[in-house]
Amino acid sequence: MWPEEEAPGLPPSGGRGRPRTRLVRDPQRPARSVKALALALPPEAWTLVSWREGSNELPEQVKIVVA
Repeated sequence: MWPEEEAPGLPPSGGRGRPRTRLVRDPQRPARSVKALALALPPEAWTLVSWREGSNELPEQVKIVVA
């Protein structure tokens, strides 16, 4: 995973045929783990979400990032 501003881009098109869809990784900007990206976010980025009891053994409250 990459932060939004560091995401890899699509390679330049050859001009003919089907458009390319695979991302090109840049060795200067390696991918990071989801945990590392989540821990780098400020507290204001997180929202507490609650739901009713009995929802498939899930915890009653979790924190998520709302984009």
